[in-house]
Amino acid sequence: METINTILVLLFLIAFMGMVIGLIRPSLVIRWGEKRNRGRVLLYYGVGAIAAVILSAALEPDEVKLERARKQFERGTKLLSTARTAYDSQNYQTAIDSADEAISALKSAKLLNEASSLVVRTQAFLDSAKVALEKQKEEEKEGYTTKPGTLARIVEKHGRHVFGKTVRRDGKKVASVISISIGYTADVAYREDGSWSSKSTRELLIVHTGSFMERVFTDPACSEVQRIRLRPYFVFTNQYGHPVEAQGGAFELDRKVAEKLNWNHFRYNAPAFERLLKTEGRFQLHNALNK
Repeated sequence: METINTILVLLFLIAFMGMVIGLIRPSLVIRWGEKRNRGRVLLYYGVGAIAAVILSAALEPDEVKLERARKQFERGTKLLSTARTAYDSQNYQTAIDSADEAISALKSAKLLNEASSLVVRTQAFLDSAKVALEKQKEEEKEGYTTKPGTLARIVEKHGRHVFGKTVRRDGKKVASVISISIGYTADVAYREDGSWSSKSTRELLIVHTGSFMERVFTDPACSEVQRIRLRPYFVFTNQYGHPVEAQGGAFELDRKVAEKLNWNHFRYNAPAFERLLKTEGRFQLHNALNK
């Protein structure tokens, strides 16, 4: 069998070299017939080279085929592992590219029974990664200020749920969340809709503060957050009679206090939550708001 493969390799090399030389000068390799052109070169030598390759592959020993399949299977599993790592990091495009390559490698290892079943699972994984990528792109279109997959993104989602995705400023829609800094303290600056003008606005501010703090402190994904600082921004009228956006206050609460609370009692109860912040946390308002 090895002798036959050696002969086929030699035939391929002869046919290939003949084709290259013939494409440059056909008369050197075609010594018969009236038509000695490049078309005849491709017909004779090109077909001969292809036939040698096909015969060589068909006569390849089973041991060699199995060894090649095992290498492709190993390559496919490594690529799949890379794809899963990228997926866990929410790098979905890399996950998709690696999964595509993994499927190609596994299909080349079709002699192995386990390769076929792994192709099916990898395809399902690939479909999930594509869906996740589309969802990620949609989220980015919605104007998030934080990176996908981070604790800041989770906190921002809670903020957008409570404060809304956008508010109006000068007749235009702008993002409700201005900035988020995550560490021991989750510092969140956000815009309240409208201007400070009534008691109901003050109560809504405190209700929003309580709702946001409850969501973050009770979310297991936010367990790293030990303190929350909220800094709402409002539209005020300055001394020249012009509307300006400025920070309207600062409210803080520690997790050790939050974990003791019966949130049902404070939910939508602005006066009670204001008293709690004043005694157990921090409750600070802009001078203009205390008038």
